[in-house]
Amino acid sequence: MVKRVEELELETRSSKKELESEKVAREEAWAKVSVPELEINAAIRDLDFERQRLKGSRGKLMLRATQLEEAEDAAAKMQKRRSMEFLDGK
Repeated sequence: MVKRVEELELETRSSKKELESEKVAREEAWAKVSVPELEINAAIRDLDFERQRLKGSRGKLMLRATQLEEAEDAAAKMQKRRSMEFLDGK
């Protein structure tokens, strides 16, 4: 009976060591996975920020292009009017 108890205690100690080993291995694996995961999340945030910045820049560029076209149209109309006035002798 004493021998059986000793065997069970030995088995228990062995199981505890194995569990501790597995726990350490799991923590190491998690650390290896979590760092790249954090880096990926940071990269995604950076890309989202840049996408929004690009969208804003595109909108500003389109607005400037429209304003430039309107200014060119207005200048062309003024030039045409001046030419007509010149031809009419005014």
